[in-house]
Amino acid sequence: MSIAAADHNVVDSDESYIVFENLIRDKIVANEAPLFTTSVTPEALWTAYLNGIPESRRQHYNCRSCQRFIQAYGGLVKIDQDGTIRSLIWHGDGWEIPPFFQSPVQALRDAIAGVKVTGVFFSSDQTWGSPSTPDKKRAGVVWTHLSGSPVANKHVFHSSSVKTAFQSMAEKLEDFKMLVHALADYKPPEVEQALRVLRADAVERSEKALAIAEWFAKRQGEDANQRWLAVATAPPGFCHVRSTMISTLLDDIKAGLDFAVISRKWAEKMHPLQYQRPTAAPSDGAIEAAEKLVEKLGLAPSLDRRFAELGDVLAKLWTPREPKQVTVKTDGVFGHLRQSGGAVKEVELPAARVTWEKFARTVLDGAHSIEVLVPAHGYFYGLTTATNAEAPPLLQWDGLEGLPRNPVSSYIYVGGSPASRWGLSPGWAKVTAVFMRPAHWQRPEQFKHHDKTAHFAIDGAHDSQTHGRGLAIFPENVRNELHGVRAVIEAHSKKGTITGKGLANGLMFAAGAEVTVRVDGSATYVIDRWD
Repeated sequence: MSIAAADHNVVDSDESYIVFENLIRDKIVANEAPLFTTSVTPEALWTAYLNGIPESRRQHYNCRSCQRFIQAYGGLVKIDQDGTIRSLIWHGDGWEIPPFFQSPVQALRDAIAGVKVTGVFFSSDQTWGSPSTPDKKRAGVVWTHLSGSPVANKHVFHSSSVKTAFQSMAEKLEDFKMLVHALADYKPPEVEQALRVLRADAVERSEKALAIAEWFAKRQGEDANQRWLAVATAPPGFCHVRSTMISTLLDDIKAGLDFAVISRKWAEKMHPLQYQRPTAAPSDGAIEAAEKLVEKLGLAPSLDRRFAELGDVLAKLWTPREPKQVTVKTDGVFGHLRQSGGAVKEVELPAARVTWEKFARTVLDGAHSIEVLVPAHGYFYGLTTATNAEAPPLLQWDGLEGLPRNPVSSYIYVGGSPASRWGLSPGWAKVTAVFMRPAHWQRPEQFKHHDKTAHFAIDGAHDSQTHGRGLAIFPENVRNELHGVRAVIEAHSKKGTITGKGLANGLMFAAGAEVTVRVDGSATYVIDRWD
């Protein structure tokens, strides 16, 4: 510790303690990696630090504030991709330790060498340690201490209004245990077979499990430290392999079942009316818990939904545009001989079957107008958004750091719905915009587990009936904090009503659902697969 009076330091200048303080502060502020607790004891850390200081100066540095700092944070480590652990504070790359403190720092490194990682570390403290304290006996004298701020580190600084830092650390410890148990249950050949099935898109809605399966496969050959790093950075739910859909597939492969049986069992559990959907009405206890959680998160206004307008769509791939006008010059001596520029009848080409990827790449950008062939019965969608734009995020993809708010979601009816329900008649209809599903408007790679779909907004399309619609808030879309009360959220959704009509509803293209479009009144395309 260092003592300061007026505007200057009066001791420790030869020992460069202030330099040492600043180096530690900079280390903490600059760190952007996840941090981990270790098996080293707080007592061992403080003993190593003090014993490294010359005995003649040891009493001066035997400071209670610095002791609390070193015991609380001195044992934290980072983990490299290869599993190597490095001390957050005492690792020596890129900093020049003042000579006086080289011995205590080396002693701390030795104390941490060979330790075992015991958990993921979170902190809700904006400042670690006490930067300064007044001298109780001398007015105007201030002691400075080892300290730092983790606020800039999104992996460490914990600002959740739902869980404490300690609760989140306990959750990550449970995640690690669940991952280890799953790794013991399923061997690499079984995981490889599961990946083969999912990557081939051989079962329905395979994208729901593919990301977790690929993540889990990477953990197979890792050591404990690498797995801790994976747990610290894993998306919510990825460590719970035994309670996700991927376990259904792995168990069936492990049991040696035929693919026909595997596919049937998978389809039964993945059916939209079953997947992540509650099977019983919520209990009074669940309702009470949901009330408290919604109140804590301030989500009551977020549960009001309206139909979305085109202005709510953040990432339009296409909107109508005016065709270029061609003017024919009529001046000059021979101007009267030029063609009059009268309309030429368009040659209507036969329908061409294309992939969505080719259509988006080669047709969309140059199209001035698009019409879609409305089927009598098809996958018509409704697009909804928050009634209150200032309400806290309800959906997983809303409120992403550094990006505009995106409270928009879509819904369809299982098995499709008749065109008449949407105020439409079979035949050609004007398309007013083309866009992907709302979950993929921003950072689509983060939400690969949501089905890939393309949406053709149709002029005048609106869901004319409220029966069976509710608020269209689905458990698989809401924030992870609401997972425990999803039965209550869905029950509330079923009894609610979406307001307005909206101008962004229309027909959806997805795997297995063809869409026929006509571009600029002549070229017709049947979009029948993704790529």
